[in-house]
Amino acid sequence: MLKKIVLIVTLFMFAVACGGKSGGVVEDGYSLEAIRALVKGYSKDFCGNKAFVGTKKAIENVDRIEASGDINGTENASNEAIKVFSKEEPPYKALLAERKRTQDLKTKLKNMDRNSSSNNMDWRATKTKANKHLQNAKKASDACNLKMAQMENNRAQDLIGAPDGVDSKGNMVKYTVVRGDNLWNISKRELRNAYLWPVIYWGNKDKIKDPDLIFPGQVFGVSKNASQEEKRKATRFSRTRGKWSLYDKK
Repeated sequence: MLKKIVLIVTLFMFAVACGGKSGGVVEDGYSLEAIRALVKGYSKDFCGNKAFVGTKKAIENVDRIEASGDINGTENASNEAIKVFSKEEPPYKALLAERKRTQDLKTKLKNMDRNSSSNNMDWRATKTKANKHLQNAKKASDACNLKMAQMENNRAQDLIGAPDGVDSKGNMVKYTVVRGDNLWNISKRELRNAYLWPVIYWGNKDKIKDPDLIFPGQVFGVSKNASQEEKRKATRFSRTRGKWSLYDKK
């Protein structure tokens, strides 16, 4: 019995972490139990606590219906909770990304300052303006104002250039994997097409042993200027790769 429980838990953990075709994964790669855990973690942050009000209510509704013994009603309510979460999570993750961009731009500004002459009046003026925009970006993100944070980061970036790891045209970005991520969802968010996840896989083969198994904390380079041929190849591979298997080396 204990071995059976361990096996179930292990399969669940793989389902949450993996990308591609794997058992136990529902819409957008999340199960209801995975969503419960994610919302609990996100809610430790002030903005995260505000971002998932709808999801929390939907989960409470699932629990209420489940307690009544209505199996079909529970399934429908669970699917609805997943849909609500899939709408509420992207804006919050975008806010987290803007927080990170603010920090990355601050680092770039410091590095540029060390390599600039303190007597250069133009640089001092630029630095002052950039710092002001970055301060405003932090205040905006702390207040959960995504649009303002993006606008202030953009203004700072216009002055000093893209943060390290991102080219000036935004063709290559660094993406840090968080809990619950998979290549499908990362591609859907960053490339606007979930079927392009092989582009990320092929570009990070030194870090990804198997496309169905990625881990929180990994940092991938995501190319946003793949050729049409690469996109066709990726889409074809994504649709036809076959049965999921760990370390399939495809």
